[in-house]
Amino acid sequence: DNDKNKENKMTSLNIPQKYKDVKINLLFKKDGKSIVGEVQFLFKIMSVFNHETHPFYEIWRQESFILGSFEIMDKLPFDKQLQIASFNRRDMANLMFYFPNEFHRSSLIRSLGPNGENFISQMANNSNVTYDYANALFSKKDEDNKDIFFLGKFVQSQLITKDEKGTYALMHALSKQRSIECIKLFIPSPSPSNETDKFVWNTLNNVKKRIYSIMYMYDKRNETINYLEGYSCISFAVRNTNVNVLELLNWMKEEIGKGNWQKFIKTRDTNQGLTPLMNALIYQSELNDNIIKALIPENYEQNHEFWEYKCNEYGIGKNILHLMFNNPLPSVGERLKLMRKYLPDESWENLVVTPDEVELKKRNKV
Repeated sequence: DNDKNKENKMTSLNIPQKYKDVKINLLFKKDGKSIVGEVQFLFKIMSVFNHETHPFYEIWRQESFILGSFEIMDKLPFDKQLQIASFNRRDMANLMFYFPNEFHRSSLIRSLGPNGENFISQMANNSNVTYDYANALFSKKDEDNKDIFFLGKFVQSQLITKDEKGTYALMHALSKQRSIECIKLFIPSPSPSNETDKFVWNTLNNVKKRIYSIMYMYDKRNETINYLEGYSCISFAVRNTNVNVLELLNWMKEEIGKGNWQKFIKTRDTNQGLTPLMNALIYQSELNDNIIKALIPENYEQNHEFWEYKCNEYGIGKNILHLMFNNPLPSVGERLKLMRKYLPDESWENLVVTPDEVELKKRNKV
């Protein structure tokens, strides 16, 4: 009934036969300066008509803009269209449908990003990617069993190539992709060079830290590069807010050996000095017993050092209790109760009275 009333209202709209308005020109003078203006008065019939037809104008305006954008894109070279697509599902599907052969010839796909990341690593690091088109892009074959979009060797070579920060595509995928199914696409296949697909799982990305010593007198600069242990796959995974983190961790346990799992959950990154548990406290809004158990060592009851880790100077010296207040959902109180079940009494007492670097500096000034 409501739809019929709306339809009747539109069809019974009183359409004016000609444009009707009254315009008045105004002239303001003050201190030898003048301003000319105009005031327009619409008759009610015109005002009502414009109000009722405005939605149609907006539809036309948007349609005109979209069609104009498509016309411009059609004239752009394939690499530019691929860049504009930014891994959006609809845009990538259009490119795959209309220009399948261009993927083999694209120079953009073979170029590197600002941090030395290859094309597939850039895909892995983008949450717009969906399994359906990514799977087709990596493995779709024609009737002669030839790769349509990407050659199999090309995909595998990019999956086992790290960027300047020592990060593999799988590591990016663990932190950004929206399904475990999609993450699995970025696991390298076994090959004679790597022998097993497990090597990325059990690798820490090595961060290059460049230290320069400049001798101004002789206008020389000496460069020293230190390789520092960075993030494990676990540290990347606990930052992912697009998937169920517990399901992700349980699946990863099957891929990472037990020994390395225990090693990695105790390893702190070099950026802020955070363990995977600390990262989970920052990024995950919901935590439970199973998530905590997956991220603490087997000897957690006696391992006071693990619980009393502090962030480095970039993390302003926060401890695990400070980090619980970073993400107050579902509630700080519930988080404290949850963590209290696992924290040894001695470590709890030490953490409660330990300030971060900001508070410590204030106390030192006093």
